[in-house]
Amino acid sequence: MNSITTILFDLGGVLYDINMKRTQDSLSLLAGSEIDYSIASQHDVFSLFESGKITAQEFRDGLRTAYNITATDDELDAAWNALLVGVIPNRIEMLQRVKTKFRIALLSNINVIHHDRIDDEVKELFAQFDTLFLSYDVGMRKPNEDIYRHALAKLQATPQEVLFIDDSPLNIYTAQKLGIHAYHVTQTFTVEGIVERMMTLA
Repeated sequence: MNSITTILFDLGGVLYDINMKRTQDSLSLLAGSEIDYSIASQHDVFSLFESGKITAQEFRDGLRTAYNITATDDELDAAWNALLVGVIPNRIEMLQRVKTKFRIALLSNINVIHHDRIDDEVKELFAQFDTLFLSYDVGMRKPNEDIYRHALAKLQATPQEVLFIDDSPLNIYTAQKLGIHAYHVTQTFTVEGIVERMMTLA
């Protein structure tokens, strides 16, 4: 662990609070039937949008086709944005502290609709990072290996020099497979606890 120079943070569930069930419920209401939308199960249209392969309008039309929805663009955007809760308290102060000992970067699966919606809210949070890797911008998404390799190349870091913090077991698995140190955030294994450990070891 003493070789770590960079901490790579996930956004949703780590720094920014999200509630995916709110979007699942909102889309189900528009569709008139239950739809699957979770980390474990979701239609391909979501991954295509997050990796920047389709536009916002193509995403909305994709939702209409996939779930037989007749809603307006605004109604779809409202349902899609329902999962966004807010920046978790004290995260900016935490990052400012971490920056005194480590380079920090963000690696997030995010799309243009969500980014536009939270842009003002996350400006100060995003300003803390040395580098931002946003899936729709780089054309890749977690848990695919290519986005991790891209981040390592841009950071000019070896896997052994990077610690990755994420709330998805799949994303953690890929990082560890590539040799990146990785911690899975849970209710008991918290971001605060991980950061405290790293600050103590630094």
